[in-house]
Amino acid sequence: MKIGLLSDAHGNPEGLANCLAVLAYKGVDRLYFLGDAVGYLPRWAEVLELLRSHEVTCLRGNHDDHVLRLALNESATDAYQLLPSYLESIQPYVAWMASWPDSVSVELDGFSLMLVHASPEDRLAGYVYPWTDVSGIDWPKADAIGMGHTHRPFARHHEGQLLFNPGSCGLPRDVGHLASCGLLDTRDRSVTICRVPFSVERVLADSRFIHPEVRDCLGRLPVQYEGQLVDLPPGLALRGA
Repeated sequence: MKIGLLSDAHGNPEGLANCLAVLAYKGVDRLYFLGDAVGYLPRWAEVLELLRSHEVTCLRGNHDDHVLRLALNESATDAYQLLPSYLESIQPYVAWMASWPDSVSVELDGFSLMLVHASPEDRLAGYVYPWTDVSGIDWPKADAIGMGHTHRPFARHHEGQLLFNPGSCGLPRDVGHLASCGLLDTRDRSVTICRVPFSVERVLADSRFIHPEVRDCLGRLPVQYEGQLVDLPPGLALRGA
């Protein structure tokens, strides 16, 4: 079975739509979103509609939790962009978002998988980076554990478990214009990180209020990055790529 993995769209429907197109092309059987549909960029409602229309199983992230709890403060409103007008735009989706769990555990083809937004020890706010020493973490019993939150993709094996992060499909923190998603194959128990281009110019043009740190993130252009740049046939068009 092929499982498509997405996380951290953060109000960017361009990156999310392109990742969904790539995962559909690769023939995934199921789709999971590891949280943070909202925050940072303003097109929350479009992101939520994409997730719902594609029947993606969604988890709740810390930004989603902020919205649901209306936990607004000055710093969060400034950087996270949790603005009243944006909150109003997603009213049709709030009840659905409130049903999102903070973890999902499933068994597929005899392969046990646990998904959280951040980390098993702190499901909404923990951090497990590619460079984190994972030996000190009390990992739950599962063949694979997937996490988001850091916007930094990775896949590694540790003491018989597959640990991975699909990265961010909306606001990657390594290279700004390459959305990131994951493809889990339960047969060979592997995760492939796919990098999918989107137009930063289009995202910025459609967003009136963006924090300078978010603009900086979208503009990053390192030579090296994690994952494989997806080579698609000409017939598969990507939004804004």
